[in-house]
Amino acid sequence: MYTKESFLMNPEFVKWVRSPNEELEIYWKNWLESNPEALPAFKQARELIGGLSFANKIPSEALKKEILAQILKENTNDDFELNEKSGFQKWIDFNQFFKVASIFILATLVSWALYLLTFSAPEPEQITYIEKKAGIGEKLSFSLQDGTRVWLNTNSKLIFPENFSDSTRVVELIGEGFFDVAKDEEKPFKVISKSSITTALGTSFNINTKEDGYVKISLITGKVEVDDLKTEIEKMILYPSEEIIINWFENIYEVKSFESSAVLSWKEGRLVFDNNSLEEIKGKLEEWYGVNIKLINSRGVVWKFSGEYQNQSLEVVLKSMSYVEHFDFKIKDKQVEIKF
Repeated sequence: MYTKESFLMNPEFVKWVRSPNEELEIYWKNWLESNPEALPAFKQARELIGGLSFANKIPSEALKKEILAQILKENTNDDFELNEKSGFQKWIDFNQFFKVASIFILATLVSWALYLLTFSAPEPEQITYIEKKAGIGEKLSFSLQDGTRVWLNTNSKLIFPENFSDSTRVVELIGEGFFDVAKDEEKPFKVISKSSITTALGTSFNINTKEDGYVKISLITGKVEVDDLKTEIEKMILYPSEEIIINWFENIYEVKSFESSAVLSWKEGRLVFDNNSLEEIKGKLEEWYGVNIKLINSRGVVWKFSGEYQNQSLEVVLKSMSYVEHFDFKIKDKQVEIKF
């Protein structure tokens, strides 16, 4: 359960509220969408931090007089006549004067320090974001302003600023995408995907967030650093042919090797099935070709189908599959019937 205290103790959250930047803006927006139950505590903490201020940065005249009166009250001895002062009394007056002067100097220094260290942040710069989306049955390829090349798989999108900042390049991925990052040692490239942040310089890698509760990051070339808020992964380094699979359900992760041909099959136009069930194949065909598939008399049908198709039409794929699994099909516009 999230509380306002947990946010107030999070330095990245405090930094975002006080000095927002494009990376933190996207990160916390994405995090909140994944954790809607945290919204009340999230808002309370943001309001508390945003409301912190120091109205009296420089002590007023009234405050100075009040301090002086309090000091004199505490140190005045009623047994002494103010108009007939002994040497000892004069020493007390000098001591009082010294104390008052010291307090005024201290108050001035503290006020100036508060002025310099005030929590009031400058107005954040307005950032214009661009969204590129590959619809169902579509794939998209484009370049970012820094020269990074991006491929989006079907039903995926990328959100990125119109202009990157001077210190970093931050984008947000929803779905699946492949990145061939333009090298810039002064400005690391960061991909936010669900609660994960993948950081690279000049690298190529694939990120898949399509499966609920999972994030899969597969490195092709170079080196990346992976952080994840939910599983508390911090600065996990991946090397070529390594991938990390983050499992939110069990709050665990696994690093293993992979075959790039399998991970990048979608980018190369290859539709691959590997011991998939009927429901898995139905979902994949619907997403790949942008159609709706209706199964007829499929109760009790069990599939463990494997196959690979390179840039083939839906009709060719279904005809090939029907030879093995024995079914009839009809295609009319975006509606497909498969009958057993």
